Amino acid sequence: MSEIRLTSHWVLLTAVICTVTANMSVAQDAHWDATFSIAKNGAPIRLPVQLNDTIYQFLLDTSASNHCFDTSLSADLAKSANNTVVRGSLSMPVSAACVPTPDAQVGSYPLSKSDPSALLDLTAVREGIGEDVYGILAPKFLLGRVVQIDFDQGKMCVAQRFEGLNRLGEAVSMRIDSRGCPWVETVNAGGRVESFCIATSLGHAVSVHKWLFDLLVADGSIVPKGTLEMLTIGGVRKFRWGRLSTLTVGHLAHHDIVTIEGNKNLLGLDFLARHIVTFDLSRRKLYLKAGDRFNAPYTIDTTGLHLAQVERGAYVVAGVDKNSRAAKAGIIADDRITRVDQRSCQDISLLELRRILKDSNGNTVTIVVNRNGKERSFQVDADDEPTLRAAPSANIE
Repeated sequence: MSEIRLTSHWVLLTAVICTVTANMSVAQDAHWDATFSIAKNGAPIRLPVQLNDTIYQFLLDTSASNHCFDTSLSADLAKSANNTVVRGSLSMPVSAACVPTPDAQVGSYPLSKSDPSALLDLTAVREGIGEDVYGILAPKFLLGRVVQIDFDQGKMCVAQRFEGLNRLGEAVSMRIDSRGCPWVETVNAGGRVESFCIATSLGHAVSVHKWLFDLLVADGSIVPKGTLEMLTIGGVRKFRWGRLSTLTVGHLAHHDIVTIEGNKNLLGLDFLARHIVTFDLSRRKLYLKAGDRFNAPYTIDTTGLHLAQVERGAYVVAGVDKNSRAAKAGIIADDRITRVDQRSCQDISLLELRRILKDSNGNTVTIVVNRNGKERSFQVDADDEPTLRAAPSANIE
């Protein structure tokens, strides 16, 4: 049995095949060979993959060793009798079918067929992020190129080479491991210099290995806050989390960072999205430039709400943590959320709704629900971060 390492920390109940949309457009500009439109502010990076003349949305996971295709695409893939073990950086191992990588491409960039792909049911991923995604992209198709992810402008640019990289931020040395994944070798986490893998699948800012989490707690660099739940490819798991005093990459320092324990050290989207990030994957350099959200506080959802998407713009409360902010306000399971602070849920995505709730920690938030056909309004009071657990993450890995 072969083994594939895959992380897709992200959490559409409907399986709809998508054609190219505004969020997946490909364009040219003066400096880049291709520009892909992506969501802004740290939402999952979705890219268009063409398979047999149809375009599907795939998530980019820079910490994955192999591509992953949803089981709904089985008819377009070659049959294989082999199984593989999929190991996420946070999940337990999961057995999956191992299939030859098909003829497919991201824009004009073909997927390498030298390595096999995993075949997994990604329904939980679609439910968790509220988007129609049918696969996960490992970063190998980008090797040897320059890639810039601009979370402020909402675009990802790719070029074979780019002159004047020094204008794009401070250069930090990277290494590319045998799986094609980028690592920053000299990250200062609470005074300890360690290697961190760049993980565009991790929604949180930072994950550190259990042993490092324990050391940072022991020396006072992490203030433990409790546990949170994350839905992984191996099921729901609980993780300790806390706040890391300082994390420095190059000369860019971040403070009071939400940090979770895991199986490896990872820099996730909530960290990356505070920068304009440029990878020179041929010269093994990472360029970081402070973005619009660089000084925004690191937050975590403490409402205690477990949400599920019934359809676009329709969100139901799947559960409420006991003694949480939402429970004290009176919200119960099966309530359907219709408005949050005067914003209609029809106008926001599931990830946007979670972001609003995450950013409400220090403020009272008004949540309007439909309960048995009647609208009811609840004031979810401001509260300090819990010492026992946080609301479930929007991540799937």
